[in-house]
Formats: sequence, structure tokens, C-alpha cells
Amino acid sequence: MTERNFAQIYELTNTTMKNTLPFIMLCLALGLASTAQNRPPEQASAGSLKSASSPSVGDVLTNYVTAIGGTAAWEKLKSQIAKGTYENDQMGPGSHPLEVYKKAPYRWLFIIRDPDGSVFRQGFNGKVGWNESGELESDQVALFGHLFGLRSGIDLPRSLPKMKFLKKSKVGNSDAFVIEATIIEGNSEKLYFDASSGLLIQEDFGGASLRYDDYKEVDGVKVPFTIRQEGSPNSTIKFKEIKHNLPIEDVKFDRPKRP
Repeated sequence: MTERNFAQIYELTNTTMKNTLPFIMLCLALGLASTAQNRPPEQASAGSLKSASSPSVGDVLTNYVTAIGGTAAWEKLKSQIAKGTYENDQMGPGSHPLEVYKKAPYRWLFIIRDPDGSVFRQGFNGKVGWNESGELESDQVALFGHLFGLRSGIDLPRSLPKMKFLKKSKVGNSDAFVIEATIIEGNSEKLYFDASSGLLIQEDFGGASLRYDDYKEVDGVKVPFTIRQEGSPNSTIKFKEIKHNLPIEDVKFDRPKRP
């Protein structure tokens, strides 16, 4: 991977949700435990919503949290290590080894490696967000925290007051409930939840669409093993393995010291 490749990656990740982010699809493991007053009511099931034309946002989010395993299952997870491949049409042909490390409550790190030995890293150690070029701005830390947080999915109900139901639409062959949300202040996005399964299958923002496919159950929770970004650039992540509750030292999330 050349210095030019690294420059492209940094330029594309050094931005807010208003712009396209090639790594935005890394928000796999989902949600922090929300407070009781912010949780949607435990009521409608996915089966009862399937035929609904305009369900409440609370019901859609409740079904989503249930579909990915439920709050209790996610709260048992203290860490996640995911390994797979990353492809980006601006980085040329072929795939690059990808590693993603997450540790509750807020630490995260992703690493892209190249056969020539070069490495790109970006992470947050709980206090400072960083990448190969320096420290991240506070709005970037907020954005990536939403995307990369170990339990960010079950945290979605916290944004319930900033969400509204838009319509029922088609995503491929699936019926989906479309919700407009402002999860990061000043940045609007659309979330598409499969009407049958309750799972999040697409996110739209910043001129890009993220497609979540191949959900699999791992340790009682469901995560997508294939994530595609359709926009500029087009990117694909395919995970080969995802493991939970393995020990990860806090120091791993610190920015490496330069020689």
C-alpha cells in the first residue's frame, strides 16, 4: 500500500457524516445500554409489525434490539475481535486484511494491512481518538463512537426523540421500515429495518448507502458478516470470524509511538 493510498484513506476518514466514509460500515456490534426512560416500550413483535404500514419508531427499535439478540445478551459482551478483508475501489484491485478490536464501554481500533507490510490504523482509547496522521476532532470521535461502539445498536433508543417514521419501502426484495434519525447532532440519516426480521439492512447518509448482509448469530447476538458501501468509494467488508470476551489490554487502543 503506497503513501498515496494512505493519504486517500486519511482524507476519506477525516470527515463528518456529511461526507462519504469508507470505514463507516464498521458499525457491526451494536449498542450501549440505554436508560429505562429512553427505551421503547416492550410491546409489538416483529410478526405483528410485518403487515403494518406505519408502525411507531419505538416498536421498530424494540424489534431491532430483539432481532440482534436483546439488551441482556449484548451487556454480557465485554470485548469483540473481528477479522476479515476490506476492499476499496480507490485502493486498486484485491482485498486487504482487516482487524477490528472493540472493548466496552468505548474503546475501538481498526487495522488494515497490506502485503508489503504497510499498515493503517485508527482508534479511540477512551480519551483520545487518533489515526496515522494525528488526533481526531471531537465530532469525529462522536461519529466513530456511534459507528464502532461495542454496544451501539442497543443504544439506538436513546435517539428516539430525534427519530421519525418516514415510510414503508422496498430494499431489494425486502419490505423495510424507513426511519429518519439524527444520531450525531447536525447529521441526518435514514435507517432501513427489514419488516420481517427486524434487522437493520441499510443506512443512507453523506451520499452513500451501507448494505448489511449475511447476519449470523455469534454468542447469542446477531452481526452482519458482509457490509457494502455503495457510493464514492465503493467498499466491501467480509468478516471471516468474530469472537467475543477475549482479553484485550487497554494499551492496544493507544496510538503507536513513532520511531
